[in-house]
Amino acid sequence: MFGEHTERWSLSLGTYRGVTIRLHLSLLVVAAVILSYTAVSAPAAGGILLGVIVLSAVLHEAAHRFAAHRLHGGLEPITLTPIGGLRLPRVASDPEAQLLVAMVGPLVNLMVVVVAAGALAYTTSSLADVFSIVLPLGLLEDPPAILALKAAVWVNWLTFVLSLIPCFPFDAGPALRALFWPMLGRTSAELFTAQLARVIGWSTIAAGALLLQAAPQYPPSVSALLASLGLLVACSAQHELTLAARSPGAPFAGYLEDLPDPVSAARTPARLPNEALELTVEETWKPQALLTNGDAAPELDGPDEDEAVDAILARLHVHGPEHLSDADRKLLQRASLRYRERHS
Repeated sequence: MFGEHTERWSLSLGTYRGVTIRLHLSLLVVAAVILSYTAVSAPAAGGILLGVIVLSAVLHEAAHRFAAHRLHGGLEPITLTPIGGLRLPRVASDPEAQLLVAMVGPLVNLMVVVVAAGALAYTTSSLADVFSIVLPLGLLEDPPAILALKAAVWVNWLTFVLSLIPCFPFDAGPALRALFWPMLGRTSAELFTAQLARVIGWSTIAAGALLLQAAPQYPPSVSALLASLGLLVACSAQHELTLAARSPGAPFAGYLEDLPDPVSAARTPARLPNEALELTVEETWKPQALLTNGDAAPELDGPDEDEAVDAILARLHVHGPEHLSDADRKLLQRASLRYRERHS
């Protein structure tokens, strides 16, 4: 992910309960476009639409943070965009936890769609015009209450659909990686997800071009939006492919899942965030033997160090403990200490 680099295009709004909240430039641009478009004809309608966009983004991110907090995750900064945040909060290196944190945001948006659409069903005969990728016709001319409900459906269903794209800055990328992690292994899951996103990106670009030629009844802006979205997805997928290929476990990706070892991701049982990490390889070598009772466990440095531990365990299975360096053994000792103390 490159969310850290995009934060330079954001404005700090302060800190709430230890969490830094930032406003991304993309949200400011959307606000400027909406307010300038509605300033003369419908300023109140523009304000309602903008308020729904901001509130939906806040609900989306609040769901991510609440789930991460329940799973003892970190207090990551929130950078608000029109479709939520730029980065998911960090939680334990556990597929179930990461899947839950990734998908809870889109599920909240889907819940808002269901509630708002249910309320609209009593006031309008058709909801089809609200489910559009561009601003529905006549939306800004509706009464304030109807406008708010229609805007809630439109904004949240768009956010939900976009969240299903498996690459940055959308949520389905981490969700798919977590879903395939137990079956393929961590690095193989990252590579598979990035390759899938690249296919989706180029397919979306092609769909935009075909729509322009085969369906002239649609405005050119629809084709332009599809092509732009496809380009974003393709570029993001290529970036994530590069990162995954350079990860510590990449040399072993693709065949570890076929090995009959308990270290293999395909046979490793799911761990809870507070569950101890057991490092036993055919009962011949135990990192616990390296531990001293008086040492304090240093905190891991985050997902990068977790990936390094995964790679060391992979080498341990393939080559045996005699090929581990002192640095490898020390890193395993730190990881084992941390999880043992967390478990106790």
